[in-house]
Amino acid sequence: MRDHGMTLLGGLLSLLILIALMQPDKPSIPLSKPHTMDHGNHGLFAMKRWLDENQVNTYSLRRRYQYLGKIEELTENGNLMISTLPFIYGANVNEIKYLKNWIEKGNSIVLMNAMVDSPKWLSNGSDAESSVNDLLKELGYQYVCNDDDTTTDSNVEKTSQSSLNIREKFRQAQKTIVGLKEIPIDLYPQSNHPVMADVFRIESRYVPSMIDLSCRFESLQSRFIQPLLEIKPDTLKDDNVIDKNIIPQGDKFRSSRRATQLNFNSTVMWQVRIGDGMGWVFSFSDIFSHRTLAKADNNQLLLNMINLSVKSYGTVIFDDLHQGLSDLYDPDAFFSDDRLHNTLWFLGAFWLLYLLGHINRLTKPKNAQPIISSTQFIQATAGYYARRLSSQTVAKNLIRYFFNDISLQKSGKNDTTQSNSELAWIRIENCSAIPEEDVTELKNSINRLDNNHKIDLIRLHQLLIHLKKALK
Repeated sequence: MRDHGMTLLGGLLSLLILIALMQPDKPSIPLSKPHTMDHGNHGLFAMKRWLDENQVNTYSLRRRYQYLGKIEELTENGNLMISTLPFIYGANVNEIKYLKNWIEKGNSIVLMNAMVDSPKWLSNGSDAESSVNDLLKELGYQYVCNDDDTTTDSNVEKTSQSSLNIREKFRQAQKTIVGLKEIPIDLYPQSNHPVMADVFRIESRYVPSMIDLSCRFESLQSRFIQPLLEIKPDTLKDDNVIDKNIIPQGDKFRSSRRATQLNFNSTVMWQVRIGDGMGWVFSFSDIFSHRTLAKADNNQLLLNMINLSVKSYGTVIFDDLHQGLSDLYDPDAFFSDDRLHNTLWFLGAFWLLYLLGHINRLTKPKNAQPIISSTQFIQATAGYYARRLSSQTVAKNLIRYFFNDISLQKSGKNDTTQSNSELAWIRIENCSAIPEEDVTELKNSINRLDNNHKIDLIRLHQLLIHLKKALK
C-alpha cells in the first residue's frame, strides 16, 4: 500500500511539472501589439472595426506577402496596405521584392515606423532596425542618422549600418531609464497637400528626453519626397535629463533641449512614389492605434489616405503577420484549445492508472529459477509420459524396443526375411544363460498385454534388463 501511495505522489508531481513546462510564457501585464486582434493601447482593432462600419473593405493579412496574389477578393491594384515597423517577425528578401512589385502595379502602403517614439512592444522580440532598413532600401529609400549631408551610392551601406548601430544603442539606453512615461506630442502639416485636407493637428506619443530627431529620410535614386508633417521645436518638453553615462557624448542622440539647437530634423511624415503606387512613411508608429485614432485629426488623415489610394473596389490590408498574428500557427489559440486540455488530462489519468496497476515494479520479487540438472529433466519427462500414457502402452513399447535391440545385436542390421520379434525369440531360446523361468515370464507378460490385462511395469523392466545382460 505504501508503494502505491509513493507511486501516486510521484505521478502527480511529474504531471504538475509537465503542465508547468508546457504553459506558454505570459507576461504579468499583456503587451499590446499593433495588429487587428489587439484591444490594447497599440492595437489596431478599433481602426479595422471603424472602417468595417463605414463600408470600407478590409482584410487582415496573416501570411507572407506572396499570398496577396492568391486572395480572390483583392483586386490587382487600388488597394492600401497598413504596416507598422519594425517587424516583430522579419520579412525575407523574396517577400520584400514581391511587396515592391505589388506596390508598383498601382497599390499603396502606409509605413508607420517607430523611429521617434518608443512603444513597449519594440523591445519584445522585434526584428530591430534590420527590417526597416531592408524594406525601405528595397523600395528605394532610407533613414540616415549621421552628420554627413551628402549621400552617394558608395556610402549607402555605411550610413545604413551606422543608423542601425546608433539606433540599437538608443534602444539599450532607453531600457535603462526607469520611470519615464509617454506623453502626447502634436504634429502639424507642412504643406497644403490633398492628403492634409481638413487636417490641422495630429497627435501621437513620445518619451520626453528620449526623442531622437537626428535621422533624416532620403531617397536612394534622387526621387522627389513630399514632406507632410513636422514637429515644432517649441512643443517638445524636456522634463528629464539624460545622464551622460547612459549615452556617450559621441552618439547622435540628444535630449529635446539639445535637439532644438543641433541636427534637428522636424519632418516626421513623407509621401513617396513607388512605380505606379504611392507610399506614406511616418517616423511615429502610434498614429492610428486605439489611444490615438480618435485624437485630433488622426482619423481624418486616415480617411484622406484611403480616399486618395483605395478605389471603389479596393481593400485596406492590415499587415498582421509581421506583428505576430499568423494563420500558420497561433500559440495562444493552440494552448487555449479545449481539445489539447482534454487530451492532456486523458493521458495523465491513463498514465496514473498504469503506474498504480499490477506491474512488475510493484509486485513481490520472484526467486530466481534454479538450473535444471539432467536427472531432473529426465524425471520431469518421465513423469509427463507416465501421466499421459497407460501402463499397457508403456509395456508394449518396452518389449518392442527390447526386441529391436536384440535383433540388431545379432548381425548389426535388420533381417528382411524375419521380423525383429522372431529373431529376438530365436536368440532368447537358444541362449543357455537365460533360465527357463525368465523365458516363461516374458511370454506370460506378452499374453497378458494381448488380453489388455494390467502388468507390473517395474517387474517387466527388471526382466528385460536381466535378459539383455544374458544375451551379451
